Amino acid sequence: MLNSIEEFTYEYGLHLKNINGTPDREHGGNIFGFKSMGIYIPGEDIYVIGLSNCNCHSPTDITRNIAQITLDELRTSARKT
Repeated sequence: MLNSIEEFTYEYGLHLKNINGTPDREHGGNIFGFKSMGIYIPGEDIYVIGLSNCNCHSPTDITRNIAQITLDELRTSARKT
C-alpha cells in the first residue's frame, strides 16, 4: 500500500498476484538469452519454476498453468480425504 492509499502489487522484486483468487508471489527475469519465471503460492507452500534456454519464449504462461494445475490437484485430493 502506498502513502496515497493506492494498492501497488509489486514488492521487493515480487509481483503480488493470484491464481483463481489464491494469492501468489511471482518473479521472472532474463539474461544472456535465458528466461525464467518463479511462482510461489504461500498458502499451500507450492513453488513452481519455469526455465527457458531461448530468449524467444517466455516460460510465464506455462509456469502459471502448472501452478494452477498443482493447486487444483491439491485441493481435489484434500476434498477426497
